[in-house]
Amino acid sequence: MPVKKSATAVKRRKKEVMEDVVRVVIPHVAFVGNGAVLRLLGEFVASGVVAHAYGFFGPAQVGKTRAAQEFAMMLLECDWGRLATHPDLVMMDAESDEVSVVVMREVVGKLSQSPLYAKRRVAVIANAELLSADAANTLLKTLEEPRGNAVMILTSSREDVLLPTVVSRLAVVRFGSVSEGEMSGMGLNREVMALAQGAPGRALRLQYEPELLVKMTRMTEWWERIATQSVAERFVVLDEFMSGTTVFGELQKMAGTLLDAGEYVCGRSSERNVAMVRVIIEARRLLAQNAQPRAVMEWVVTNVV
Repeated sequence: MPVKKSATAVKRRKKEVMEDVVRVVIPHVAFVGNGAVLRLLGEFVASGVVAHAYGFFGPAQVGKTRAAQEFAMMLLECDWGRLATHPDLVMMDAESDEVSVVVMREVVGKLSQSPLYAKRRVAVIANAELLSADAANTLLKTLEEPRGNAVMILTSSREDVLLPTVVSRLAVVRFGSVSEGEMSGMGLNREVMALAQGAPGRALRLQYEPELLVKMTRMTEWWERIATQSVAERFVVLDEFMSGTTVFGELQKMAGTLLDAGEYVCGRSSERNVAMVRVIIEARRLLAQNAQPRAVMEWVVTNVV
């Protein structure tokens, strides 16, 4: 017979879940590009006209989550050193955190409480398109009936995957790719600048993760040759890239990196651009819906021309 957990044990487990949610390491990197967005967010705070929920939408790794952190500092009236441990902030990344319906309910409960130090509570949910259906529906209920003095910020590079009812209840802030001129102060070499495709976040990873740069370069070369390869030859190269791990999250990242390389080649080849982009867009949609990464990439190499 299963042992019924005491109320104290349940409360302790809930506390542990929330501690895992808010325990986050926030690296201090400069915000690059999209300066108009930060100015707009500052105007919201200065005027006192702050919505209860925002959607930060735009290309991947252009600084949406970094901007959400800046916005959170404005709303909480705190500096960078205080942000990561601020008791009125909840921050999670749906790409790396397990955001179950239980965790989302805990977040909702935290937001409905009175702030401890600031004027309001703030929640940042990065990569919101990866939330489970149950977690997204729990989030929707909160957006439909906001409780307490709280602000929720969702970031996503796949607005089309989010529930339309969720998007309709957000104040949308749009981000764009960052120009090479704006990224020139990041100390990037020419190869990294080209592969980054206007995404500062991707540029930083490529600059400081030599192994990723080597992989990205190889992947780019593969995409450039893929039109001359048979499907069998494409599968052999795909095996080389995706072998070595069976962890779902790692396979998702690998597939995403492969698609990043494909997008880079698209930008350099106008003749193949339309057909390749269509395949890549559909592949990203499938990945966002948690399709098997290997199956998605097999579909890509079979259908790309």
